[in-house]
Amino acid sequence: MNKTVKRIIWVVLAVVCLFLTVRLLDILMAWSVYSWFFRNIQEIAGLPDTLNGAVSIWLTVVTILIIPTFLSVLFFRHTAKKLSIIALAVSGMLVLFYFLAQPKQGQYFNPVTGKAMYRYYKAENGKIELFPLGYMFHPRYGVPLLDFTPQIIGEMEKQQVKEEEEDRQRALELVRQREEERQKGQASAPPVVTALALAPAPPARLGVANLEDFRVLKDGSTDGQWEFQLDARQPWQALHITISDGDEVEFSATGLVCGGVNVGCVGPNGQDGPAEASTNNPGEFPVGKAFAQSLVARIGSDQFQVGDHKTYVVPNGTGQKSIELMDNYRQPYIALASGGFRVSVTIRKK
Repeated sequence: MNKTVKRIIWVVLAVVCLFLTVRLLDILMAWSVYSWFFRNIQEIAGLPDTLNGAVSIWLTVVTILIIPTFLSVLFFRHTAKKLSIIALAVSGMLVLFYFLAQPKQGQYFNPVTGKAMYRYYKAENGKIELFPLGYMFHPRYGVPLLDFTPQIIGEMEKQQVKEEEEDRQRALELVRQREEERQKGQASAPPVVTALALAPAPPARLGVANLEDFRVLKDGSTDGQWEFQLDARQPWQALHITISDGDEVEFSATGLVCGGVNVGCVGPNGQDGPAEASTNNPGEFPVGKAFAQSLVARIGSDQFQVGDHKTYVVPNGTGQKSIELMDNYRQPYIALASGGFRVSVTIRKK
């Protein structure tokens, strides 16, 4: 048998072993012993679900291997040390595959075996909650969880469309109310003159907490160090700072931007993952490669994530441009946003 044939045989064996290991992992995670370990470890140690699942897989494999190991030592006089090493190697390999098989965003089934990777609970109002396979009962209500099926994906998508439409209608109503308040304010309030009119006046305030107006906190005309308070509801806020080829721009940011009913509050670094990876209308984000709700900047045609700190050197050939900032929020719902980032901008001329 030549070397090429041997290599082919080894590759085939490796692929078969890989498939069998993934299949075995599915079987173990569907077994009640795994769920028993998962539940008890969660109650005792309170580990995160992923780490809890890894420990539960390891204990399940060890439990399975204890009996044959004991019988082998008792009747066939195999050394316990060798069998223990084999057991640790097998259990360690399965734990490694468990981590590698963790579902990615939008992935509900094992791509190799087709087995569901979640269980679910459906509330009376139709809302669906997903749980890892280690859960057998809802942690709050104590009712049995159901096995995930392809039909549930359709229900989840309909639910998400409904929630997004409710958010859209809420945003339109807020815009209408703020416009009415603005018109009332213009009719009754005297004009206000500011030293730095860098942006149009934001909508009038409503009785909502954590709203911010755009304002200049420090004028850097003399020393090149500016500070701004951004309004999360305003898209592409121009700072009216002119920069040229080779200038170095340093950004530093703090603060929070909060969303609607289904969106939480985040800092300048935004949520995990680029906005363009969103499964629902990723084109609604101003900068697809930046994280959702993160602080982003636009200088000429260049758009990028700033986050809590970034140094940017203006490329040659850019010419004289201004700096614009905003939070990377879905455009149809930006009127629902509240808060705003506090940004320091330092300009070092070439």
